[in-house]
Amino acid sequence: MVTIKSKKEIELMREAGRVTALTHKAIEEAIKPGMTTADIDKIAEETMKKNGAISAEKGYDPGIRGIPPYPASTCISVNDVVIHGIPSKKTIIKDGDIVSVDLVALKNGYNGDAARTFLVGNVSEEAKRLVLNLKNYYEENNRGLRINYLGNTFKLTTKQEHKAYYEKLLDNPENGLLSQTSLETLAIVAYNEPITRAQIDELRGVDSIYIIRKLLAKGLIKEAGRSDLPGRPILYKTTDDFLDYFGLSSKDDLPDISKIEVEEDDEKDLFKSNYKEEDGDE
Repeated sequence: MVTIKSKKEIELMREAGRVTALTHKAIEEAIKPGMTTADIDKIAEETMKKNGAISAEKGYDPGIRGIPPYPASTCISVNDVVIHGIPSKKTIIKDGDIVSVDLVALKNGYNGDAARTFLVGNVSEEAKRLVLNLKNYYEENNRGLRINYLGNTFKLTTKQEHKAYYEKLLDNPENGLLSQTSLETLAIVAYNEPITRAQIDELRGVDSIYIIRKLLAKGLIKEAGRSDLPGRPILYKTTDDFLDYFGLSSKDDLPDISKIEVEEDDEKDLFKSNYKEEDGDE
């Protein structure tokens, strides 16, 4: 299912993508023979932090016993390493290497995810021929992507001729409305802030990442630093736009839930909103 995004969501996604592009640019300007992949990883982490983002990869826990959280901010693959190489002080980049860097910048609840491949120094003619063959393969009509060269790097992009289709996915008149699930999540944040995503999930009993992103995009919640819990997860709290949306002067105007008696079927009415939204916009 394709979920149509609002203009504000698109702007937040674009900002995450901008940080990703800036990070790749910093790597392109720095990469050279003699550096280690750990050096490249450090540049990426510092660039993301400088631009208000963090790595979505670092600390990622696959939830598999015996496999620790991911230790780095990027995945760096040199030559015949197919994908997801782990940066290391022992892996030294040499003249003629082909280095692929995959990174994900997380900002405002959205991920900017992109990989670029860098041709370092004097790359062999055989390597250039392989890259050119791959580029020609993606130029075929039945492919949705193409390879674009950017100086001494190349990346996969969408095709310009598909632009009109992508633009149709941007606007939807219902995107300004709130669903019941959004109201439920807002109530949890408002009465428990600052709160982590995991704590929201625990109270709701389901994964809330998509709803949190929607509420961030609508400006009803915001990131409020990091918790001291293991992994230092992001904390969330409501915004002034939240107060305005519900006609509140301050959080003190919120109903005292200890004095509210509701039937189980009526729990969804913690907030009374003039807005209506179909459940499909979740």
